[in-house]
Amino acid sequence: ITFMCAYFSYSLSQLLDLSGIVSLFFCGVMLSHYNLYNLSEGAQVSAKLTFKTMAFVAESFVFLYLGIVAAVSIGEKTSTWNFGFIGISMAGCLVGRAMNVFPMAYLSNRCTPTRKRLDCKKQVMMWLSGLRGAISFALAMTIPCPEGNEACEQNVRVIITTTIFIIFFTTIFLGSTIEPLAL
Repeated sequence: ITFMCAYFSYSLSQLLDLSGIVSLFFCGVMLSHYNLYNLSEGAQVSAKLTFKTMAFVAESFVFLYLGIVAAVSIGEKTSTWNFGFIGISMAGCLVGRAMNVFPMAYLSNRCTPTRKRLDCKKQVMMWLSGLRGAISFALAMTIPCPEGNEACEQNVRVIITTTIFIIFFTTIFLGSTIEPLAL
């Protein structure tokens, strides 16, 4: 029933041309807040393990697909790697994320007791850890383009290859720098 509630939320949002990702996020928040405590102890453990397993399998498939697309796009003559655009996009992601994390952490620290405040290491970890993900890749893959519009198709290829580079860079390079911050 828990799974069907999440699936119904996603289906309804897609039917109404709304964001399925946002719908699933809020459905998950509501289910974890209200539904989990209404389950027996055994059912809680089962639900947590089932959803963790499903999340792991789904994430594995997405990164497998990302790897296949990356490997194919590197060897393809039709792929477009624009390193100037990649650099500007990477800088935009880093600056935009910093402009969100650090002011929000400052406001949070102003409203919380001293022992619960976010120190500088945690803020940097939050800044670096939020820059990767399969959602951006999925969104880049679904950019609509009219049939036969070569300029649009070229731009979509640039966006896809840029997204692939940013995901790999932030996952491998920035992800490896987060561990020392967490210790």
